[in-house]
Amino acid sequence: MSDLKAMISKRLQLRKWRMEDVPYLVKGLNHPDTALRYGTSYPYTEEMARKYIEDLKRYEKEKFAIVLMENNEIIGGCGLHNKNGQISGDLWIAHEYQNQGFGTEASIILVKYCFSKYDIAQMDNSFFEGNHASQKMQEKIGGRILEKIFEEAEKTRVKTVITRERFYKAIGEGIAKGESHVFDSQQCDGP
Repeated sequence: MSDLKAMISKRLQLRKWRMEDVPYLVKGLNHPDTALRYGTSYPYTEEMARKYIEDLKRYEKEKFAIVLMENNEIIGGCGLHNKNGQISGDLWIAHEYQNQGFGTEASIILVKYCFSKYDIAQMDNSFFEGNHASQKMQEKIGGRILEKIFEEAEKTRVKTVITRERFYKAIGEGIAKGESHVFDSQQCDGP
């Protein structure tokens, strides 16, 4: 299951970035709130997007476009970082698609993929202090705050951890609450 070409839920597909995705990447990251929440450059240019996708391919990084299946539009991005066997994740959703459950839905797909590929007990994540949507999303899927780290530009990064056990318990509780559109994701070998 670790060599998946695509990962899907009821509304979303996660797939590798392609060069033809440059306009979507620029549009999604070229918003001041997005840059502030996720620590990206603003303005975000086509040249930056092309280099990003080229680097992903060159270094075989596990970074994915988040695609809304109803219209095939890219609404965000996510990925995994493997540093000496310690796995962490990242995710962003374009401004106009925020607060609709897409971040939680994409996170569930990504974390399921992570736990199916890597034999690990937990996955590390983080968010910038004040990004309440990211904090709520991580807590919804079993994340717990570990520590706060002051970084440059007077930002504080809050480190979190999602254990395998808490993650699958949270998914079960979400389905029980009738939120299966968010919590009932599947993985496939699709395009």
